[in-house]
Amino acid sequence: MTFASLYFIFFIITVCTLYFAVPDGMKWIVLLISSYFFYFLLSSVWTVFILFTTATVFISAIAIERITEHSTEYLNKNKELMDEEQVKAYKAKTKRIKKYTLLCGLFANLGILIFLKYGKFLFENINLSTTHIASLNWIILPVGISFYTFQALGYLIDVYRGKYKADHNFFKFSLFLSFFLQIIQGPISRYDELALQLYKPHRFYYARAQNGILLMLWGYFKKLVIADRAALYTSMVFENYIEYAGIEIILAAILYTLQIYGDFSGGIDIIRGIAQILGIDMALNFKRPFFARTVSEFWRRWHISLGSWTKDYIFYPLILSKGFARFRKQMGNALGHYLGKTIPVCVSTIILFLVIGIWHGASWNYVFYGLCNGGIISLGLLLEPVFDKVIKITRLNTGSRAWSVFQMIRTFVVLSIVRMIVNAKSLSAGFSMLVSIGRDWGNMNALKKAIIASGMGKWGAVVLFTAALVMLLVEVLQENGIHIRESISRQNVIVRWITYYGLIFAILFFMMDSSDGIKEFIYAQF
Repeated sequence: MTFASLYFIFFIITVCTLYFAVPDGMKWIVLLISSYFFYFLLSSVWTVFILFTTATVFISAIAIERITEHSTEYLNKNKELMDEEQVKAYKAKTKRIKKYTLLCGLFANLGILIFLKYGKFLFENINLSTTHIASLNWIILPVGISFYTFQALGYLIDVYRGKYKADHNFFKFSLFLSFFLQIIQGPISRYDELALQLYKPHRFYYARAQNGILLMLWGYFKKLVIADRAALYTSMVFENYIEYAGIEIILAAILYTLQIYGDFSGGIDIIRGIAQILGIDMALNFKRPFFARTVSEFWRRWHISLGSWTKDYIFYPLILSKGFARFRKQMGNALGHYLGKTIPVCVSTIILFLVIGIWHGASWNYVFYGLCNGGIISLGLLLEPVFDKVIKITRLNTGSRAWSVFQMIRTFVVLSIVRMIVNAKSLSAGFSMLVSIGRDWGNMNALKKAIIASGMGKWGAVVLFTAALVMLLVEVLQENGIHIRESISRQNVIVRWITYYGLIFAILFFMMDSSDGIKEFIYAQF
């Protein structure tokens, strides 16, 4: 039951009806039961893993809180009987116990994630016997394990840091981790941003429901009209890349970038729209990434919740650690102030993006994805003084619109190439596709034949091109501060319903025109 199925639509109507029908005190229970029902349909017996994560993190967080409270109480009672050294030693002991408790919770759940998601990959790459590898073939990756594990660990770390108190209601905490709208493809929510919204009862408001339905329709448009149609061509070319020349591969790279954006951001729009109907505001996960002028800006606009999570729990702890402070000092003494300051940031950035790459999947393609993004950003930081000198010498107007457009196109091209390599069957296949672009451009007739052979056809290509332009136009307006849904809601009833029916018609008509049917969401596999 995916977000794009009729079963899911029926499920959502049922959940919303029950949610607004039951008394306020039972609304969160409706969400909890619905979430576990939904998750069990998707994962069956593998639901045991999300239950394990919920239980271990719940217990660890309460244990950390109680250690803190006991320490504070003990010091308040005995501070007059203890000298400064004794107080210092007691605090250090308490901190050590809290850290061990935190590490137990982290390692227990990271261990499960690593074993289930990366176990076979690790066994294959350390050359263990085929018997051991075959013994891991029974593993079926639980749905959403990367999302709910990171969300749970973020909560546990925040409790350890004292950002907020531990949740003492196991069932409510279970809802926070298993909430059905975020379980398939995120976003990775923070406890203080989502939990209270889930626990608090919400009333039905027509205006919110109207905006939520419009956002859902826009998400379905991006998924079913753009992403699934582009997938017809991209899947054919990536699967049989040897048969295609440069121009066909270039189109596949461009369309795959549109496909993954339409698929992922479309799915997020659907769940955010449903949540809005329920009165819940979920974290923004995309902010028009195609307008990014650099790779680092792109990652501030793309999968925002993952980037924010890795910065808060990996990048900053690394860069602010004592080890990196010593490293920074050593680099400064050896290479000067700028490089001494920049190289530790580059190392932390590469580590951060390596984690992001591995988070996406267990293959060398994703290792490359992380290292490539981290490497590009790091290289930009290292060469920043050189770029500044070149700009000064050439007197480039970096504030002009033309320069901004050039930067956007450059970033789009670079990331499309990286994604093309990552989406290939293997790294060698990805680099072969890149070589093919420079070796043989092919011709327009071959491109037309490839489009027809994919099942898209000429009419499908026109539909895809037009839909992509519509999406770009909407995002241009949003980038310039125009709130589309709010503007539509202020129009008269005729304009509003023309918009609604127009979107519904476009989705149903052009979705049915796709001979390959509705495809699974790409990020559901993560």
